[in-house]
Amino acid sequence: MKIEKHGLLPYGDISILKKAYIFYRILENRLRLTKDHSSDALPDSREEIEKIAMKMGFKGKKAGQKMLILLEKFTKNVRKIYSNLISKMD
Repeated sequence: MKIEKHGLLPYGDISILKKAYIFYRILENRLRLTKDHSSDALPDSREEIEKIAMKMGFKGKKAGQKMLILLEKFTKNVRKIYSNLISKMD
């Protein structure tokens, strides 16, 4: 990957971005399968969120909550990486 090869980002940031990208793609795919059409919005219903979380491999009664926590973590980390990168460009 060019980013790694040229040292444009620290390895830890690259790892986070890769994991977040995979998570986002899987989530998007599960949303499509659930809604039977393209969608990038999470459902409002807890039941639907639970179903999607289970399809993503989360287990237990709080599968939906676990998925949302991980989604929030990835979103915050990706936003922080991009903000740092943008601030370096100014």
